[in-house]
Parts: sequence; C-alpha cells; structure tokens
Amino acid sequence: MVKEEKVLSKVMHPVIGILAGSFHSDFSRTIVTAITKLLQAKGAEVHLYLGMDVARYLEGYSEQEDAMSLQYFSLFAYSNYDDLDLLIISSDTIYAAEYGIELEDFLKKLPDVPKVVIGEYFENGADIGVMIDQFDGVKSMVDHLIEVHGCKRIGFLTGPKNIPNAKTRLAAYRASLKEHGIEYDESLVEYGNFTTLCDTQAERLLEKRPEAVATANDEMAVAIYRAARKLGLKIGEDLLVTGYDDIPVAGIMDPPLTTMRQDYDRMAQTAVDKAWELLENGRAKPAVVEADRVIRGSCGCNREKAVLPAQEEDRAEQEFSAYEELKKREIREMKATLLLRSLLVQPITMKDFINRLSTGLSNFGVEEAMFTLLDEPIAIDKEEKMFMAESQNIVMVQNSGGKHVYDLSGAPKLYSARKRETRGARRQVPHVFQGKVWSTYILFHDNIQYGSWNVKMELSDFMFYYTVSLEIGSALRYLYLALEQQKTQEKLEQQNLILDYSASHDMLTGLLNRTGVIRKIAEYIEARPYGSRFAAVMLDLDHLKQINDTFGHSEGDYAIRAAADIALWSMPEGSPVGRTGGDEFMGLFSVGEDFDEAEFKAHIKKLCAEENETNGKLYYVDISMGCYVFTRQANTSPMECFKEADMKLYEAKKNRRENVVREQLSGSEGSEEMP
Repeated sequence: MVKEEKVLSKVMHPVIGILAGSFHSDFSRTIVTAITKLLQAKGAEVHLYLGMDVARYLEGYSEQEDAMSLQYFSLFAYSNYDDLDLLIISSDTIYAAEYGIELEDFLKKLPDVPKVVIGEYFENGADIGVMIDQFDGVKSMVDHLIEVHGCKRIGFLTGPKNIPNAKTRLAAYRASLKEHGIEYDESLVEYGNFTTLCDTQAERLLEKRPEAVATANDEMAVAIYRAARKLGLKIGEDLLVTGYDDIPVAGIMDPPLTTMRQDYDRMAQTAVDKAWELLENGRAKPAVVEADRVIRGSCGCNREKAVLPAQEEDRAEQEFSAYEELKKREIREMKATLLLRSLLVQPITMKDFINRLSTGLSNFGVEEAMFTLLDEPIAIDKEEKMFMAESQNIVMVQNSGGKHVYDLSGAPKLYSARKRETRGARRQVPHVFQGKVWSTYILFHDNIQYGSWNVKMELSDFMFYYTVSLEIGSALRYLYLALEQQKTQEKLEQQNLILDYSASHDMLTGLLNRTGVIRKIAEYIEARPYGSRFAAVMLDLDHLKQINDTFGHSEGDYAIRAAADIALWSMPEGSPVGRTGGDEFMGLFSVGEDFDEAEFKAHIKKLCAEENETNGKLYYVDISMGCYVFTRQANTSPMECFKEADMKLYEAKKNRRENVVREQLSGSEGSEEMP
C-alpha cells in the first residue's frame, strides 16, 4: 500500500528535469517547449538544464572556447542538486561526442533516476530511448532530388564529423547515391556546425557548382540560401535545396524550404508517455518516431505555389511580431545590464550585493528564485569535463514567503546527491510544485565557477535570463576582485598601523618612544589656548645598571616596565608619556594654579612603594623625578621647558638611594627577611 501511494504521488506531481543543449537552435528550442507544455499540463514541476553551446561561435578565441565548453557540460551535472523523479534528455542537441564524452559516461554523471533519452534507440534498465528516424528521412530527401528532378551532382552540408546524428545523416546521403549508381565525391561534402553560422562552408560548397544541395538540418540551409544570393543563384531554379527538421522559419523562407518534418508534437508526446510509463511501472519500451516529407519550392517543385498571398500576409505578421519581441528583449537586456553594473559602483559586501541584485531582478518579474555560491570561486581544469562541487551555500531564497538573504559564512548548505536513497528535501525552497517551470544557470566567468541561480520562469524568458546570468557571473567576478582588493587594503592598513605603532612606540613598555612622545606633546600643547599651564616631567629609573649586573637583563627589563607603569599612572589619563632612552621617561599634563610639585613627587614615591611591596623582587624599583611648570606663550619652546625639568631631575638624583639591592643580599646569605 505504501509503495502504491509513493508511485501515485510521483505520477500526480512528479519533478522532471529536461536536459538539452544548443537551446539557441530552433530544433532544441522547439522540442523543449513542446515537452515542457505537455509536462505542465500533466501537473509536473519542470526543471530545465539548457546548455548554450556557444563555444562553436568563438572560433579563433581558444581560451574563451575552452572556458565555455567547461561550463556547458558542468551545467548538466548540477541536476544532481535537485530532487528529480525522472530526466528527459535531448541527446542530439548536447553534442557530447564532439567534446570527447561518451553518452554512457555522460549519463553516469547525472542523477540516478529513470531517463528518457531522445535521439537514441536503446533499453538499459530504467533508461529508454526515443529514436527519430534520421537515416530514412535524409535518404528520402536525396532520393527526391535524384528521382524527381534527375540531379546527379548533389552536394551535402552536414554537421561536425564526430557527432553521431551528423554521421547518420551523412551515411544516409551516401546510401542514396550508391542506390542510384552515383559515385560519392568527398569534395561535394562540407562539415558545418548545425547552425545558420556556417557561411564559409556553404560558400565553399557552392563554388563546386552542384545542381542541388541537401543539408543535414534546416538552419544550415539558411546559410546555403545566403551563399546562393551572394553568387546570384536562384533557389528552386539554378540551385535545388532540401533541409531536415522543418523548423518554424522553413515554411516562410523564400522560396519555402523542402524538408523532412520532424513532428515535434509527436516526439514530445512520445517522450512524455514513456516518462509516465517509467514512473508507473519502472520500465518502458523504446520508441521510433518517423519523419514526414514536406515538398515546397526550394527543390524545384510547386514553383507557382511558392509563396501565396495568404502566406505573404502571415509572414509579414510573423516578422513584425518577431521584430517587436526583439525590441522588447533588447530593452530588458539593456536594463538588466545597467542594473548589474550599478551594483559595483561602490564597494559592498557579498550580502549587500545579493540583496540588491534580488531586489533589482524583482523588477523584471522574478518572483521565486534561489542563489547559491561555492565556498570559494573555483577555476575549472580543462580535463574536468563536468565539474560539480559537493555542496553550495544558499545565500538567497525568494518566494511567496518573502526574501531571505544570508551571509556566506552562515548560509544553509545545499548538498548534491546522485543516489536515490540519499535524495531528500535538499532544495529548501518552499513552493507549490504543480505546473511550475524552474531553470538552473551556472554563474561563471571564463573558467571560474561561482555557484548557480535557480529561477521560476516562463520558458519564453529563458534567453533573457541566460543573458542576465552571464552578466551576474561577470559582476561576481568583479565583486570578488573588489572584495579581495578590500581585504588586501585592510591588511595593508593593518600593517601600516603596526609600522606606525612600531615607529612611534617603545616595544618593551608599550609607551610612546622619543619620536612619538615629542610629537604627542606638541599636539597636546597646540590643542590648548595660550595661558594654559603645564607640568613638564622627566623621570629616571634609579640604578638600572646595578639591577642588570646583579640580577640579569631580564630583571632589568622588568624594572623598566614597572617604571613605565608608574610613569603612566602618575599622570592624568590622556597625558602624553613616553620612554626616551634606556631608563629615562618624559611626560606632560595640564595643571591649574593650585598644582603642588611636592605632592606630585610624593605621589610617585607612593606608587614606587606599592610596587616594591607587591612585586617580590630582590631589588627596589625607585624613580627620580624633575618637574617644571610653565605657561603657554607665543614664544614657548616645549623642549626648553623639558631641559629645565631635566636639570631638576639631575638635582633629584643626588638624593636617590645608593644601593637598590634589598638588605637580605647585603647581609647573611641564608636570611629570608626583607626590610
């Protein structure tokens, strides 16, 4: 009964992750959108891990290319942080093989939950495949060019050499040529990148003057159209073209593109149906989804119907809508960029940064989100294909219950867990699961990872939030640099304080040294008006040499420190007091008309007596003193006043004790009596 309830709960409100790469491509975006809508309709919470395979656009910038590749695959590993019940993976869009990663190794680094893999035909326990019939689809396109239009010199624009579906589609092209007795010519094959940005390959191919070109997907057909226009060739007449996928733009190209339609709705529905089978039964059978041939004007068919008036009207409306959306997105991205850059106008703490960032993103409609940071930013090594830290720190949670921002040092931890038995409530973001779509973005800059951003979103906002995440990564880079610089500055200031202290203080006693006390005395006098009265005091520890010679220098140091304390305690708090030499001290303090020098001298003698009564030493700590009282005038010289005090000290030393060694040392050696 308990097992049935768990299965029922999973089927009613499952948490399903979708992994796909190249979300900037029409195929990836369309299939992910279709699957997401179906899952939402069934009450699932959807977690998206959509890689942006932009490294291929950075040709010639090897460092950036390597860095983007590292972050691209690391994103998929971050699915281990979420409590997923199942994963749906679009393997054809991830291009693992191109980066030297085997599909099975890739799957092993993902959460240990059932998986539906689109683009593969296999059955591996709880993992099953939903295969698209790519071979027959591409072969059908080439067959059409040969059988209907009599073409013999047919070029082929395929994807990267080591991507499985590119190999499959090239094999289908070769099979069609062989079946029709046409010799394969390697010079008529170019290897593109499955995007519209392969003009170089398209132009190279058209320079060979083929009668027709079959492309391995529709996006590369767009590049063939551009290259043909550049050469003055008319598509459908001078050059026949076919594609594969039937992306949304294919039907409004000029002329509309002949292609194989991958039924995205059927593919998505099959993947979701298989997912539910796995959730209910723990097993499911693989499936194959066939493609349908769509004949339009680019292959030379239906020329008179190439673009109907209604199609022109629809196209104009679609283009205008696309233009409006583009403008809205540009404005939002500009605002977001300005917001993020404004965060670094002034030095702030990490907590302030996250707080202000969250507040700013709320203005763009972000209602529920979570920011996590690693303990320290980590530079990813090139050999690390899919990096993921064992834990992250939740520094911000924002939901219907409000916003909570944490210091990095006291933030709750979020741990990864790949095994089903260790999964649990790790997300710590309270929200209603049903029908929600979450997306995870890695926060990075070049090869450095900082953490992740999880945000509840509309799928149409994915690209906008991706751009925002890149800006956040850059902002974090500069914030960490600023914080590091701040630490360095604080350390430098601390070192300067130590140096300043060392330069102005006596290390043995902690009092000001000669330079320090003279400066403080000048400041002390300058801070008081003319007519103020002061006492300049010179002090001398009696018989330091005798103490050193008899008891050692450590005892001499003790006597100096004791004399320093007496000098400090004898004068009012805040008075400048310092050690000016081995056994000499000087100080200054304000006095009134009733100041009695004899009373001050008696006070010092009393402090000495108290020290000698309690210290247990075999010698006396005695201090001689000279004091000179003066009134501040315009021509007063503090140093001249201290010379006067020093002369009085010289006279006082004539009356000091002749021997500071206590009597038990000068009498019988075994005596323990003290005077």
